[in-house]
Amino acid sequence: MRVLDALKLASLCGAREVLPGEQTREVMLAHVVDLPEAPRWVTPGTFLLSTSLSWPRDPARLRVLGEDLAACEPAAVVLAVPHFFAAFPPDLAAPLAARGIPTLELPYEVPFARVVQEVHAHILREQADVLRRSERIHRALTRAALSGSVTDVAQTLADGLGWQTVVFGRDGQPLTRGNAPDVAAVTVALARPGTGPRDLTGGTLVPVTLRGGREGGVRVAPHPAPGGLGAAPDLAVRAAEHAATVVGLLLLAQHAASVREARLGYAFVNTLLKGRFTGGPTAQEKFFLDGGRQRTL
Repeated sequence: MRVLDALKLASLCGAREVLPGEQTREVMLAHVVDLPEAPRWVTPGTFLLSTSLSWPRDPARLRVLGEDLAACEPAAVVLAVPHFFAAFPPDLAAPLAARGIPTLELPYEVPFARVVQEVHAHILREQADVLRRSERIHRALTRAALSGSVTDVAQTLADGLGWQTVVFGRDGQPLTRGNAPDVAAVTVALARPGTGPRDLTGGTLVPVTLRGGREGGVRVAPHPAPGGLGAAPDLAVRAAEHAATVVGLLLLAQHAASVREARLGYAFVNTLLKGRFTGGPTAQEKFFLDGGRQRTL
């Protein structure tokens, strides 16, 4: 949930922005803090609600409080007005706005309990939706894996997320169509330590690993067009991780098939050179791998 989503809730429709802030900031929880030393009770992503009961009245101390709160990275700071303050004090709002944290005024008669309830209900609905969509994408990717095509996996992931999707090989070259970043940037991202997701030119790259080595990666990125955000970032990363596992299995199967094809091909040619065809298990396996086509020798 983002601040701009919270402001669409019924309880917050009367909120007024004091100084411009980043309304795309993520809201992790809503919390009422009216205790002294307020920053002690604020964690990143907190949608902070206050009546200002414990706020100082001195401008210098208000600036210090604003700086301390800003360092805690709340999603937004909401003040109920008018009561203890007629309006959001500029000395406190300025340090918050400097860090891109929205500062809001809310009519005092709006119960904070209602705000907290609506924010948390929205967050829970979003989390449930992420789980449902993740399960659908998981099943779709598993079905796509049966086709044996990396392209099908990439397209399935793109359709499920509404994001751009590209699969890369170990050399950083794209294996599927799409808006791919520079090969050098992909190579650098793949070379970073660890197997977890990493940022790549406005998107996220999830390495494809086989036997401890990197065989490429799956990159997902929001569409640049307005309104093209698609799925939530956590859902996109989770789905990309599953897609990377599927791609790894497909690459492993292709490698195993190539090795077996070479081995059986060698055995078949060796049989021909010796001038005899026994029709044994190896020869028959080669015959069926070739599609059972009749050959004229």
